[in-house]
Amino acid sequence: MNSIITALLAGALVKVGGQAVQDAYAKLKALLQLKFGANSELAEAVQQLEQDPDSAWRTAVVTEELAKVGADKDEEIIKAAEALVQSLEKGGQVSGKYQVDARKAKIGVLGDHATIKGGIRIDGNVFIHSDRGDKNIAQGDGAIGKRFRISKDYFTIHEPVVYPVWFGTNREPNDKEDLSKGFSGNRTKELGAVYYGRCDVAIPKTHRFGETGRAWWKRWVSLDFKGNDHLTIEKIECCKDSDDFWHQLKSRFWEREITERDAVVFLHGFNNSFEDAAIRAAQIGFDLKIRGYTAFFSWPSKAKVFKYTVDESSISASEDVITDFLLDFTKKSGAERVHIIAHSMGNRGLLQALKNIAGKVQFSDSPVEFGQIILAAPDLDVEVFRRAKDAYLSLSKSITIYSSSKDIPVFLSKRLHEYPRLGIIPPITIEEGIDTVKVNNFNLFNLGHGYFAEAEALLHDIYDLIRHGESPKYRQRLSEQQTEDGKIFWLLDT
Repeated sequence: MNSIITALLAGALVKVGGQAVQDAYAKLKALLQLKFGANSELAEAVQQLEQDPDSAWRTAVVTEELAKVGADKDEEIIKAAEALVQSLEKGGQVSGKYQVDARKAKIGVLGDHATIKGGIRIDGNVFIHSDRGDKNIAQGDGAIGKRFRISKDYFTIHEPVVYPVWFGTNREPNDKEDLSKGFSGNRTKELGAVYYGRCDVAIPKTHRFGETGRAWWKRWVSLDFKGNDHLTIEKIECCKDSDDFWHQLKSRFWEREITERDAVVFLHGFNNSFEDAAIRAAQIGFDLKIRGYTAFFSWPSKAKVFKYTVDESSISASEDVITDFLLDFTKKSGAERVHIIAHSMGNRGLLQALKNIAGKVQFSDSPVEFGQIILAAPDLDVEVFRRAKDAYLSLSKSITIYSSSKDIPVFLSKRLHEYPRLGIIPPITIEEGIDTVKVNNFNLFNLGHGYFAEAEALLHDIYDLIRHGESPKYRQRLSEQQTEDGKIFWLLDT
């Protein structure tokens, strides 16, 4: 296994190298596709690794897929991998300004708990290194997921990607004559009106896992001058009506294999514009490698910090249309599994929607079951949640709460409402049949509240949930904890 993953990682890193290296890498990839399928999960994992070779998570996914298909026991593949490594070890001049010297470099295998020392060197620069310099960056048990970084100054990680996200919104359009101009922070003037469509979001080649883009001053503070890394909306295309929307989406899903028909529906929180919601949904879907399509429902948040109470009224007024959107997604979209990620105040709309859906299907011959239901930094009254938890449990076998002790917006909500909130610790809310995960650290630049989508380890944990449906005790980034009265929760150290 070592030689195969080493060759794939090296090939992904130095795909700008000489012809011999490129040919050896192409031969190894072609062999893998011939034996295990051009559209296999392994082929997809290798493609994703090419786009972001510095991702420990994507390296681990490739390692997992190689083991799953038994590639480590295939002599022909092993020989092709060794040939690639040998071509790298010869070093020498390559195209343009690239000078590759891999003769003293060792590229380790995170998935095999190997030691990684040094790295591929280009013009004397170490391209695999730790924050402490040219030292071991992953060693021994538990090496999977350890942070490491690969300098990107000399080569392109991936070409820009256009990622589609499907939407429903009860916001008033900016221009009713031209819906491509987007939507405002006001509610639709027609009671219950909903607009449907698709946003194409451009993800730049400088995209960093877990981020939608950083302000110039953040890049300056971190001494990162590689250019604008912001995700942007390329196009907003609205459907004629709801029937047209569901028909288009179902057609897309039915073009895919049945195992590739996952949907993730994102419900944004307080202080989000329509554009914010679209971009965040795209970032989540792209980074989580959703095997299907990502969608979002955008309720009319004013997208202003001091409009909190206005947003409270708007999410309450949106409960019925959120209910219809989620219920229709299970019935009309063509998705086999519909997962939900609700953030912050969006959890209030989700709670009431699930209560409404549970009431509608209670005596129906057509039951509804969602996949994963993920409550991220939920700005919810704990008592209100406890009264409604049966609705969650009746509609999904897996509900996960991500909370933090340092989430400033939810903490302020707790102070405002004078009662505990589900997304802030203490107290920690633990309910039978529901997994509670405490997120230990967070990004200070986000005042804590953006941690759910910008903490790399947390996104990896959500990936394990959605892709594999793993319980907390099998997810490698979680450790079991107990309260003083013996109740179990899980700690995620980001």
